[in-house]
Amino acid sequence: MFVFYDTETTGTTIAHDQIVQFAAIRTDADLNPIERFEVRARLMPHVVPSPSALLVTRITPATLADPTLPSHAEMAAQIHAQLSAWSPAVFVGYGSMLFDEPVLRQAFFRALLPTHLTTDGPNGRADVLRLAQGAATFAPGALTIPTDDNGRPSYRLDRLALANGHGDFAVH
Repeated sequence: MFVFYDTETTGTTIAHDQIVQFAAIRTDADLNPIERFEVRARLMPHVVPSPSALLVTRITPATLADPTLPSHAEMAAQIHAQLSAWSPAVFVGYGSMLFDEPVLRQAFFRALLPTHLTTDGPNGRADVLRLAQGAATFAPGALTIPTDDNGRPSYRLDRLALANGHGDFAVH
């Protein structure tokens, strides 16, 4: 089983920002979707969201203040429970080793939950960004690597997906 997941946060500082939205899809070994999970949380009182993060995530300040949304700790507990229920699995993200994994562990830590869920026991993890970079290096031509406006290879997920025939892929 695989679990593909992504986080939307209030910024890029793992120690000070928070997850405000988490989404995941569990698949079988052939990558057929089995189940989906999504949760949002309201803003913690001491967190000031980055304006650029709000532009990227398209999450409004009004949404972040919605009192009907769970607290950050409640959201972390829901995520932990869902990922535990889906275990054992390989947890997969894009750029996740440098950002999503640490921010998820920080959320679990703040909520007093075990922090290493994605690597405990039989669970594993993978970062598709690193896989794409490895494929470009060790199997040239296996993927089409697009270029940015300056002619350099671009590993932005939206560009990479489009260059490889997944034009319906949207990045927020």
